Amino acid sequence: MARDFGGDANRMREYSTRALEKILGVATSSWTPLEQAAFENFALVFSQLPEFRTWTQKEKEDLLQIIRAKTKPDEMLYLHLTQRHPRLRKALLALGDDARR
Repeated sequence: MARDFGGDANRMREYSTRALEKILGVATSSWTPLEQAAFENFALVFSQLPEFRTWTQKEKEDLLQIIRAKTKPDEMLYLHLTQRHPRLRKALLALGDDARR
């Protein structure tokens, strides 16, 4: 972050968000503030996953559903969708494993 964004977390968040929007082919400006925040959080995670660009269009569309489901009061849909997305689960587990090292 220090090297790429001069230590500016807001700049990093904005860049990550715009990059993920471009990859997914979506504009989040009409989303609710809660959905936008969830998208920004996922964007920060996905900026650490270069293999994400190789996901199929269906996997990317499913990710959008997962991000939006994360904002619902009942997270059961989010949990269910995440469990049915093997590449997402694998990527998140790998990031968690890397963080422990």
